[in-house]
Amino acid sequence: MKMRWTIPALVFAVGLPAFAQSQHRDSPTLKETLRWMQTSLESGAGDYTPGHEVRSTRLEDFVGCKVHFVYSDHEEAYANGEPAPEPNKAYHVDYFFSLSDIDPANLSFSKGPKDRVDVPAFFIIRTRNDEKKITTRLPQESEADSKPEDTSLILTLDAFDQEYVARFAKAFKHAVEACGGKPSTF
Repeated sequence: MKMRWTIPALVFAVGLPAFAQSQHRDSPTLKETLRWMQTSLESGAGDYTPGHEVRSTRLEDFVGCKVHFVYSDHEEAYANGEPAPEPNKAYHVDYFFSLSDIDPANLSFSKGPKDRVDVPAFFIIRTRNDEKKITTRLPQESEADSKPEDTSLILTLDAFDQEYVARFAKAFKHAVEACGGKPSTF
């Protein structure tokens, strides 16, 4: 009688970790998710071009749940050789925050018009409990001078591949949930 329960318990004890590992392999890790977001933005999904301007969104760096997004724009000449009106015009801003401070239930996006390359898709990130958790830093500011000042952030993405915007939003939400982001309590 004792032997009859020992074998199933042993099979269960050995099989449970293997089952958990197989589930884990099917779901991307936080690092894999953030790496995909980073490389997809770098490959052009974070760019859109109204006129001479090239506006870019990048996931510059991440360590665990802390992320560093960058928005920049500059002007370039047209492909037909027409020069940029202000070739030295450039803008750059850094955003720092922890994914654990983001409300996964309060992420939203618009796919934007697919037939217009000059109109971006938008991805809106909001912090939990309307707290100022997103640090914005301009290039002329030192790290010591920067402090959290924003409760939301709007990332601009290329609207040409509308399904990418939905995949990006899903990946971002997965990363927030993996970091312990909780819905706001207000």
